[in-house]
Amino acid sequence: MRISRGELGSYYQKLDLHVEFTRHIKSTLNYHKGLGQTRAGPELYVITRALRPTTVMETGVAAGISSAYILQAMADNGYGKLVSLDTPNYEVEYLPKIGRAPVELLPRGFPTGFAIPNELRSRWELHEGKSQDLLPSVLEGLGTLDIFFHDSEHTYANMLFEFRMAWKHLNSKGLLLADDISWNKAFLQFAREVPAHAERIRTAALGAIIK
Repeated sequence: MRISRGELGSYYQKLDLHVEFTRHIKSTLNYHKGLGQTRAGPELYVITRALRPTTVMETGVAAGISSAYILQAMADNGYGKLVSLDTPNYEVEYLPKIGRAPVELLPRGFPTGFAIPNELRSRWELHEGKSQDLLPSVLEGLGTLDIFFHDSEHTYANMLFEFRMAWKHLNSKGLLLADDISWNKAFLQFAREVPAHAERIRTAALGAIIK
């Protein structure tokens, strides 16, 4: 599926028109100063608009900033479902290797996905638990996926586990996305395993592999 630069640019422009959505995300991040802010939100919106997936699965939700961008794109497309898997984590995560300050994964007293606007939640399904425990059964229940997005525990072992599990359920030409791919070599190793070409999408942290 070829998508022109002009079409991609038009989706960024359409996202800019969502003034209330953008204001909501910014106010959430401003209020929770320690909250980890995804740099990939606009890219996730554009990818979802362009590929028009029926089913997307993500692992790792926390406040739900990335989830909100995906769900807003699905609302604009007029269809689609986001299935999320997450273990609520209220601890701070230290990132010494890439020179970033500690971030708060989920503020205490707030539920998983609290940043997702209420009007977008009808397309969202949440499963709470660890990937190693729930991912196989959730994927089996879904059958096939159009997009899989990894943003949960970024350990080498967990990333490879999720990539290998999800790949079997991706449709032909399905898309595997992963955030923070620079933390270890799991993403590039998996691309060699498949084998498939790996791409970095705008931000150096977000990677993509097309099946």
